[in-house]
Amino acid sequence: MSTDIFNEEEDLDTNLYLSFEDIRTNKIVYFRPTIDSITTDVQPTFEEEQFLGRTEGLPSYQTTNKSKSFSFKLYCGTPKEQLLNIKKLNFLDSLCYPIHNSDHTIIKNPLIRINIGTYFKKIGGYITSMTHTINNDEAGWTVDKENNFMAPKIIDVSISMVIIHNRMPFYDEGERFESGENSETNFQNNYGIDYSNILNES
Repeated sequence: MSTDIFNEEEDLDTNLYLSFEDIRTNKIVYFRPTIDSITTDVQPTFEEEQFLGRTEGLPSYQTTNKSKSFSFKLYCGTPKEQLLNIKKLNFLDSLCYPIHNSDHTIIKNPLIRINIGTYFKKIGGYITSMTHTINNDEAGWTVDKENNFMAPKIIDVSISMVIIHNRMPFYDEGERFESGENSETNFQNNYGIDYSNILNES
């Protein structure tokens, strides 16, 4: 197993894993986790205008904010896997910070894309909260005195992020949730999943 965390794509079926892409550098890291939970929160905002003679305000749409939060477990069976997971978590930490040039006059915001199996595909946004918790209840630590190594066997990770869509989601006449193209052959819903093959099956 290589210890290069950015060089794993050829060794796995990427549809079955969780991945994070740093849009600034195009670097992608893959995880082999156990997903505990996924929550989506959609919050439209309206401003009410009051008119003489009306008992209710007239709502005027303003914006919609969408966020996702999910948690997963990282299992480490060998010291090498533990080292890889620690490197990957450091990469995730970097996705919460901007990138500066040498004189700090240009800042690149930490924007990301995530894939979670085939449920979320290339969903863009930014992380608003992330925690790593060492799970001592289910497993302890690996201690290798000979190689001067000590690391946890299970790490719980929780992430919350704001979603930024490439195209505005909407319903078409067939009540399918699309992301911008009213097409049977090029249908993608707001989760980024390409359903064209399924829809075209006879």
